[in-house]
Amino acid sequence: MLKKIISIKNVGRFQNSAAGGDTHFCRHTFIHGANGHGKTTICTILRSLKTGDADYVLGRAMLGATNLPEIQLLMQSGPLQFDGSSWSSTHPHLAIFDSIFVSENVHAGDVVDTEQKRGLYRVIVGQAGVVLAEEETKLAGDSRTKTAEITAAEKAIKTHLPEGMKLDAFVALPKIEDVDGQIAAQETKLKTVSQAASIKAKAAFTALKIPPLPANFEATLAVTIDGIAEDAEQTVAAHFEAHHLIEAGGSWVQTGMEHLDENCPFCGQNAEDVPVIKAYRAVFGDRYNELKATISTLRAQIDNSFNETAAANLNLLAEQYRNAVVFWSQHSISELPEFPSTISVAMLAVHTALIALLDNKANAPLEPFELDARSRAAIAAYNEQSEKEKSFNVALTNANEAIKAKKEEAGDGNTVPIKAEIERLKASKIRHGAKVAQLCEERAKASKDKEEIDGKKAKVREKLNAHVATAVTPYQQRINELLDDFNAGFTIDQTKHSYPAGVATSSYQIVINKKAVDVGAAETPHGVPSFRNTLSAGDRSTLALAFFIADLERDSNLGTSIVVFDDPFNSQDAFRRRQTVHEILKIGNSCAQVIVLSHDTPFLKQIWEKCAAADCACIGIVDHGELGSKILELDIEKACQGRTVTEIDDLLAYHRYKAGVPLEVVRKMRTVLETYLKTTFRGSFQNAQWLGDMIKEIRETGTSHPAHHLYAQLDLINDSAPYHHGEDLSDTTPDQLDPQELGGLVKKTLRIVNALQA
Repeated sequence: MLKKIISIKNVGRFQNSAAGGDTHFCRHTFIHGANGHGKTTICTILRSLKTGDADYVLGRAMLGATNLPEIQLLMQSGPLQFDGSSWSSTHPHLAIFDSIFVSENVHAGDVVDTEQKRGLYRVIVGQAGVVLAEEETKLAGDSRTKTAEITAAEKAIKTHLPEGMKLDAFVALPKIEDVDGQIAAQETKLKTVSQAASIKAKAAFTALKIPPLPANFEATLAVTIDGIAEDAEQTVAAHFEAHHLIEAGGSWVQTGMEHLDENCPFCGQNAEDVPVIKAYRAVFGDRYNELKATISTLRAQIDNSFNETAAANLNLLAEQYRNAVVFWSQHSISELPEFPSTISVAMLAVHTALIALLDNKANAPLEPFELDARSRAAIAAYNEQSEKEKSFNVALTNANEAIKAKKEEAGDGNTVPIKAEIERLKASKIRHGAKVAQLCEERAKASKDKEEIDGKKAKVREKLNAHVATAVTPYQQRINELLDDFNAGFTIDQTKHSYPAGVATSSYQIVINKKAVDVGAAETPHGVPSFRNTLSAGDRSTLALAFFIADLERDSNLGTSIVVFDDPFNSQDAFRRRQTVHEILKIGNSCAQVIVLSHDTPFLKQIWEKCAAADCACIGIVDHGELGSKILELDIEKACQGRTVTEIDDLLAYHRYKAGVPLEVVRKMRTVLETYLKTTFRGSFQNAQWLGDMIKEIRETGTSHPAHHLYAQLDLINDSAPYHHGEDLSDTTPDQLDPQELGGLVKKTLRIVNALQA
């Protein structure tokens, strides 16, 4: 329970609220104050205390004040303080019916818009529903935050997105090991396929074939003719030596023997019995001819296989091979062997050396010959080149296998799938680069978080819908019962909820003369029936109060709550006024404390009279001019003395309709002002009874007088309406008073006594 407002500094009209008198609160506390004097400020302070939201107070900081707002309250549990930025503690069990409740939950001006529908939803679902609704709203907000994070990540990812590729497909690309190698391989393949025709037309490598050395070469050099008679051989040898035919004698004799018959081809004599001729025939017979033929054949073989033409052909083959190597290397046929180009050199060396030996042998067939050093070196070099030929041909066999595979790889020349694969690989490389991978991780995490949040939100919404299904019908029914109690000419129907823009919202219809009317919104045309043109100001006030009361009645914490009403009676007839009093009394008996603020003292007195005096406190908020509003003790009985109330009504009638006799109006002005000053500033006019005396006392006391801020207005009224209580009342001579001037004075009077609404 709130026991006292100790002080309010620099908030609204309260420069420093502290004043004299007993201003303690009771279980039933009634606060009177004119509009604009601070009632709404007090409600705002209490709302800030309930929620802990300092902005409610800071938004009402006194304009021009140099110091921060300060508030000191005394609660039943102890003091509470607002230090300019926060409360020392909060008091959540507060229910406040004021313009903020109405504007947030029922209507704003003459329309019911989205914000009011959202606020009403929270009222309808009750505290249990509010907890669920707040959780659902928080989750919806978290979901939107994650959506924003996802959108931001996707926007950043799209700057790296390959042309023509969808975002989800890009993000889903797997990481590829050695992606650069695979890209290079596919680009090579693309080159291969794009040149399919030339690759297929290009021949594979032909194996290198070099002539082997004759196997019988050394044996032929060493051959002699076995089986010839030793004496014949000696005879021939001696004859050759005698005639200097050692080197070429054999050939010379062989030629001669081919022309020999019974007569010598040289001398013409009979040669049948010549010993040397017999020896020649024995030596240079068939076997000799065979040897000569072998030597000649061998020489021709070596000359044909190892001559310069053969070497030139080999060099041409080497050039062709090198050209083919260039072609196939461009298509990734690698590790091709180097052509053994020194073979041609070895070949010519062999040719020179062996031909020389054979020529020597041919000249002296019967003489045995051996390989000289030159021939042996040439043969060894050539044999070494032969080994190179073998390894070279093995490498060519492997290369030809690769060429065969390359030709198959070239296929039909369709490059489309290869290009697509290259683009996929390049996209994967971009996707799994450090920067983009981080963005994708952020998107994935935000998406996962959003999925979890949306799952929780769906479960909460399911619970909330189930709760609403059980809460809406009883709430609507109770609203309509209250509207009937207030004698309203309408009810509500079709109370339901939805989630536009993801936020829980309630709506309803107004039923008038059994005709349902949608509440509409700000954009609803004026020609269409809606909230704005079917309900009067009193109806709207009554509906708002019914919403508030129905919500209070089902609050499980009502017994420990402070309930605050700020001007609950507004634009209503007498019956609704009495019903409002009745409902406030019912709530006051159920809650821990009820505080009613109003500009209408008779209305406050109606409630006060029905409460136990020990449980009641009456407080006034009075404007002290430059000193701001003050909180004072209020005597509700004196403030509502019958004559004064009646005379205020008469002044209001003159203000509104110019009804009444001017002279009587002037007298009533004085009576009303005198009563107001005595009751509002108790103890400040002990030596003054009439208005003139009161004004004099204010003037003589100066600025320290609590009513000094009213001095100028009171003095003007007193001078402009020169009638006082000591006049001869039998003198009813009409005075020439300007009705317009009198109307202005009446208006000033009503404002001073807080009888005019702002």
